Amino acid sequence: MDITDNLAKPIRQLQRSIELSVADPRNQALITYPLSTLSVIIVLARMSGCENMTAAAHFYADNKEKLKKYIYGLGDESPTPQTFRRVQSILNGKHLLEYFSEYFVNCCIGSSSGTTAPELKDRDVISCDGQNIRATRSSGQGDKRKSTGYDIVQMYSHKYGITLSQRITDKKNNESRAIIEMLPMINAVHCIFAWDSINTQHKTLNAVTEAGGDFIVCVKSNQANLYEEIVTAFEHTLPDEAVSASRTNSEHGRIEQKDISIIPAQFGLSKEMRRKWPTIAAIICVTTERYIKSSGKEQKEQRYFISSIEVDYDNEDYAAQIQDIILQRWQVEVSHWYLDMCFMQDRLPLRNRDYINNHTYFTKMAFNILSYVKNHCPKDRQQRTPSMESLQYACRDAETAIRFCLSYVTQDNRYFLEDERLYLLKILKRPEIKDDYVEPKPVIPESGIARLAILGRKGIKARS
Repeated sequence: MDITDNLAKPIRQLQRSIELSVADPRNQALITYPLSTLSVIIVLARMSGCENMTAAAHFYADNKEKLKKYIYGLGDESPTPQTFRRVQSILNGKHLLEYFSEYFVNCCIGSSSGTTAPELKDRDVISCDGQNIRATRSSGQGDKRKSTGYDIVQMYSHKYGITLSQRITDKKNNESRAIIEMLPMINAVHCIFAWDSINTQHKTLNAVTEAGGDFIVCVKSNQANLYEEIVTAFEHTLPDEAVSASRTNSEHGRIEQKDISIIPAQFGLSKEMRRKWPTIAAIICVTTERYIKSSGKEQKEQRYFISSIEVDYDNEDYAAQIQDIILQRWQVEVSHWYLDMCFMQDRLPLRNRDYINNHTYFTKMAFNILSYVKNHCPKDRQQRTPSMESLQYACRDAETAIRFCLSYVTQDNRYFLEDERLYLLKILKRPEIKDDYVEPKPVIPESGIARLAILGRKGIKARS
């Protein structure tokens, strides 16, 4: 079996799985290209940096012969940009999300669900956050989207690296309702949810605990009474029941120290506040002190959180693990930057909700695949991994894009580590081969003509 068959078999199995799981609303008697075929091409095109469906059609035209080797359902004619747009407009986004969530979590990664709660460090952290698409804002008079545009509210799994669910909302204050509506669509049991303070409300926290999950969420002055009690609790000497941890790192031209302190709710909140917020089991303060090397300035910031996770005094790493969970939440903000700057998601000037939902989800799939490859590439001497832009450039070749996709699906890095094109483009560097061979020293006689010959002394004549 050659390399083409090795790559084609998994990708065709993925196509077949899409056909069996995602409903195609088109008239089956009139279609030319199967839904699974177009879906795979769209993801590969987005991986190569195509901003719109016109660029996706050009991507297909440039890689037509290679794609035919790996993907079935392609004929001699090329799908038009309108064909790609129409599929994304009529496709049921809910079915698409449910399929890929189940496929990647259950099939590829082998997630196991059980009744016993996993350890804190092994629990999945799900970030709930909204991202505004600026290009959807309207300047027309009387349009309710004039100053807001559409927000994409997503639930992102840090354990599996995928978006489990997402919703399109009109206004920022609808994020909380979107989170409650998406909770029944995923398996929230034993998961830890994290989000901004704007969504820290009674009904949202209750919905999480009722679904079998926990939360660690930010609190700010929008919850004035709760916020004031938490600040007051940490202003005085911490009680003996408090647990804490500290860490320091020096990256990006600064030295940063983060100290976390956690107090059980019964020692930090009043009885009235605990009655009003019954799901809160602990309050958290994270103090960040930064020293900017270039300017010499010092900065100090304090952020406060509430959690439904009981303080575990038997776990020595409890405070450090809670700090890890809080830091994971901010990885979503980094992904938003990549989606806007590298995938141009912020420039989607459309009004069709279904198209926006499906297009952004295909974009996130492409980003998740490239992020997996980026995080698993060997680092160079400066401990750097390839940039997202360089990986997108490499994906202009369909075979490389397919290798990246299969590495993500199968969690097998050999698919892209064996791609010679990545080494030719200097995206990957070949590992240095250490030469352990040591040339043996010649055996030099103690005396005589043989000794002089081996030492190679010049100008010395052997005496007879």
